Amino acid sequence: MGDELKCRRCDIAMTEGFIPAESNGFRRIATWQEGAPRGFLEWFKYTKQPSTIPIVVYRCPQCGLLEMIAAASKES
Repeated sequence: MGDELKCRRCDIAMTEGFIPAESNGFRRIATWQEGAPRGFLEWFKYTKQPSTIPIVVYRCPQCGLLEMIAAASKES
């Protein structure tokens, strides 16, 4: 991401990480998808979309605050 992200509570550098998502025993990085799913079948269809964007999560080592940011898309 380039710039160091600072905690808005503590004003110290946050640590980069991610939230794993598990499905059918497979682990992957959680992603963001535009729109709202309508029921299980729609949710399943959204998880297979190529337009999903990985979520980067920053954590403050002092207070534990989490900041989630949708990483730059692959098309950029």
